Amino acid sequence: MKLYSAILTLLLCLSGCRTPSVSTPKPEPKETIISFIQKIPQNFQRVIYGDPDPYPFVGSINFSEDERLIGSGVVIDPLVVLTAAHVSDDHDPEDLVFITQDGDRHCIAEVIYYPVPKPDYFLFNPCWSEHYDIAMLILEEECDEIPVDLFNPVEDKVYKGSPLTVIGYSGGIKRYSKDDVFWYFGRLIGRPQFEICLPITDTVWFGDSGGALITENGKLIGITSHLAKKNGVYYENGFSSIPFYHSWINVIIQEE
Repeated sequence: MKLYSAILTLLLCLSGCRTPSVSTPKPEPKETIISFIQKIPQNFQRVIYGDPDPYPFVGSINFSEDERLIGSGVVIDPLVVLTAAHVSDDHDPEDLVFITQDGDRHCIAEVIYYPVPKPDYFLFNPCWSEHYDIAMLILEEECDEIPVDLFNPVEDKVYKGSPLTVIGYSGGIKRYSKDDVFWYFGRLIGRPQFEICLPITDTVWFGDSGGALITENGKLIGITSHLAKKNGVYYENGFSSIPFYHSWINVIIQEE
């Protein structure tokens, strides 16, 4: 009888006990490639403060009326500045001013575009990255900055995977990329007017259109033009190709 009572008591206890509910923590969402690439690393660029400026040939292009920044420009001759065509597009020369790294202001005498039918360069055009996105600003007076050396397609070489440097203005601040941000991919058959770089840790930052793409040995190989993305992922940066425009650039410089 005692054994029966003990068994009955045990069964009653077991039936009255409830297994405490255990909340299984939700797995943290995996970081997608898109969210990873779109993050801006804190160390992908260096900001230039004061002197010495390692890239004094890169200046800013501003509106002459209110000096609002609209892009960057690269000195290739004391009287000639290269920029992206979409920076100067639809603006008269007197609307623009080129400001060197030491603060000198230079008025623009003329804007010269590559001799093809001039398209609408702005980003709302779905084919804007297929255009000839380059322009020359002819200064009214010579600037003091030493011009950058142009990449010569006959004498100079650059290889796939080589790290390149991008220099330009963003938010009024002059910046340049670190060596591990962009590497050279090459020119595509369908778009030979662009040098293509792949973004290793991030893409170009807003504001540096018209800036310089420099090889490891200090040659100007491209002018910052565009970035491309698909499904939210940045997959290339396009720079107007100095080798492609080399002959045209030299003709204009000799005329000036």
